[in-house]
Amino acid sequence: DGENNLDAAIAIGLAWVFTPQDNSSKSTVDTFTKKLSRDNGFARFETIAPMEKNEWVLGNLMISRLLDYMTSFENADRLRTWVGKQAFHNYGLIPEYYSAGNSDYTGTVPMCGLGAGAYISIFWGE
Repeated sequence: DGENNLDAAIAIGLAWVFTPQDNSSKSTVDTFTKKLSRDNGFARFETIAPMEKNEWVLGNLMISRLLDYMTSFENADRLRTWVGKQAFHNYGLIPEYYSAGNSDYTGTVPMCGLGAGAYISIFWGE
C-alpha cells in the first residue's frame, strides 16, 4: 500500500495458506523480492535500522518454501543451499541473522532452536 511496514514474517503465515493461483500470494512473494532482497537472501524489514541491512535466515527458509509452491525450484534451492553452506562453515550453527555485506552471524547467536528448527522444518517433506 506504499507504506514502509513490510515484514517478511508474513511468509510464515502465507506458507499455511499459499495458493499458486492466488494473485495476492504471488504478488506478496514478488514484493519480498523487490523490497527485501539482499545479496544472497532476504531482510526481515524494509526500513527498521539497523535490521534493514541484515539478512534474515528464517525468512530465507520460509520464502524458499513459498518459491517451491510457485514452482520456482531453482531460486528456492539456491536459498536453502546458501543457508546450509553458511552453517557448514560455522560449526553447523544456523543463526537468526547474517550481517549485510559479509554474512557474519549477528543478533543473538546462534538462536539454535529457531534456526535449526526452521531448517529442519523446511526439509521435512523431502
